[in-house]
Amino acid sequence: MDARSKGAWLLAHSKSLDLVSGPGSARLEKVAYAGKIGRLYNILRRGSDEARATEISAQTVETLCQLNNIELASRKDGLNTLAGLGRIDVSSTGAVAVLGATSAAVLETTNDVFEGSNPSRDEHAVLSLSDDVASRPVSRDQAEEKVSDESHFKGGRRVG
Repeated sequence: MDARSKGAWLLAHSKSLDLVSGPGSARLEKVAYAGKIGRLYNILRRGSDEARATEISAQTVETLCQLNNIELASRKDGLNTLAGLGRIDVSSTGAVAVLGATSAAVLETTNDVFEGSNPSRDEHAVLSLSDDVASRPVSRDQAEEKVSDESHFKGGRRVG
């Protein structure tokens, strides 16, 4: 699967994971993490487009994040991560300049964050299965076989 497709799946799954807690969601924490940073980047990209400005004020960034369920800790980490990747600049006042962001850049950056977070085989399998099922529905048995083959699971339990 290419980086843009994977980025799109990460964004979609992370939004769904916002509503889930417990062990199931913990196994997909890198999916949630990368997706949330990708969503932040997309919010900043859209915010700069709508404002037709090269810089978004710290207050506007905070408001945009609050409206999109990106809490303070995720916002701070996300801004640092995006700045480290050269996708944004954050001024001493907290204003954000979004650098050359496109929809494709958001998807690719989301994928880069995911791959850089040392994702598990389980997390890769979820994305792969999502992509496969989207193009052609499969039976539960076929899905279990694919996940088992990719993640070394057997009967719902990890082997080896």
